[in-house]
Amino acid sequence: MIDITITIVDRQGVSHEITAPTDMSMNLMEVVKSYELAPEGTIGVCGGMAMCASCQCYVESDHQLPVISDDEEAMLSEAFNVKTTSVSEITSVTMTSSIISGSITSKILSSDTTGAEGWTSAGPMSAFITDGFSIQPRSPWNSNNLINKNGDDFVAWNFKAGGAAVANTDGTINSQVSANNTLGFSIVSFTGTSSNVSVGHGLDAAPELFIIKTLSTDNWWAYTTAIDGTMDYLVLNSTVAAGNGTQSLPTSSVFYQNQTNASIAYCFTSKPGFSKVGSYTGNGSANGPMVQTGFE
Repeated sequence: MIDITITIVDRQGVSHEITAPTDMSMNLMEVVKSYELAPEGTIGVCGGMAMCASCQCYVESDHQLPVISDDEEAMLSEAFNVKTTSVSEITSVTMTSSIISGSITSKILSSDTTGAEGWTSAGPMSAFITDGFSIQPRSPWNSNNLINKNGDDFVAWNFKAGGAAVANTDGTINSQVSANNTLGFSIVSFTGTSSNVSVGHGLDAAPELFIIKTLSTDNWWAYTTAIDGTMDYLVLNSTVAAGNGTQSLPTSSVFYQNQTNASIAYCFTSKPGFSKVGSYTGNGSANGPMVQTGFE
């Protein structure tokens, strides 16, 4: 029998490409432990007896997997950070094809992984329409129905930018932009050069938050001035602490970036009555801090 290659993203967001044997009857938990990809005592605590859910993982591939069993579902109900991908389903998806072309080719980026843009055909969406979107029925690429599983409840976050993208030449490199200045939101596509460049964002004010993902394998970088007025960053698909950014502050026409590949950016700036970008400090109390948004 031959070995197989598996890509595993650990709890710190680091990707590992490993080789797993197919002739040793090892389950995925045992493979992860054998490569020491998780600290001792944090995975497989019960020895694989389905008693602790510490080996929960999120399956990102489109391999055909058995429908979740009652025992597995009961175990996951007691686990932390359970997502639909815990039972081989995608939890956070952003449809990227419609952003620039207005067409549906079912390409997605999953906001909880470093994965590249995927699904060029037979994807979950059939159309974006004027008052919503249409979902495909159960389809062969997904035995569990990622976003249309019978009996499951789903939530969708929808942001309407400015319709079909237009060319933007405000930056040192050109971009394609769909902007909605009433809501303070724009979607930008560009191809970086690996050097620090400016990219036009189409908003009428400097974005206080912009989230960037290459269409290839990389982290989701969230840059913001909302914490202390300087450029800070967080990694959307990781639990690492915020860091200090090295880029210049964005302006009312451009943001600065050093991505190498084709990338997508989601830009936000506060608009009274519509949106608010900010930060707050928790106090650990049931009577938590008051966060003012300026709207209900």
